[in-house]
Amino acid sequence: LIGEDDIDTMVEVINSAVENVTSLEVTYAVRDSQIDQFNIKKNDYLGFVDHKMTTVSKTKLDSIKDLFDNISDLDEKEVVTILYGVDVTEEELNDIISYLEDTYPFLEVGAISDGQKVYSFIISFCNSSRLLYVSPTYSLLNSSSSPKSFTMFVIFNNLLILISP
Repeated sequence: LIGEDDIDTMVEVINSAVENVTSLEVTYAVRDSQIDQFNIKKNDYLGFVDHKMTTVSKTKLDSIKDLFDNISDLDEKEVVTILYGVDVTEEELNDIISYLEDTYPFLEVGAISDGQKVYSFIISFCNSSRLLYVSPTYSLLNSSSSPKSFTMFVIFNNLLILISP
């Protein structure tokens, strides 16, 4: 059983960690379009940092590389959790993990298949090894188009806790 002091400490850990989470998403274009400065062609990969489109690339790996280049406080992060969708091959995933581990050896990289059909990747960064994953649930648990709720996996006193709305 978790005591009241443990719960208060857990809430502090979670609140502190959530403030330092960065999220990335990679999806593909279903048609040609123009958004802001981006000239997008069908099947291009669109990269988002904290839900703002920042890159358009021809491959998933290039999209990931471009996204990582857009993280200003990357050297302050410790843990990267990659949720990958059904369109990601084992070879692509291995290439991305190898790239991240070779380029950013200070990051602990983990990957989980989530069966996602819209996003190739949903990636979270945090600076606490106690917080494993934070993600907007609009793409994972419901059909809402607005990321207002979060799912978190937290390790606290060797206990894995799932926090979801």
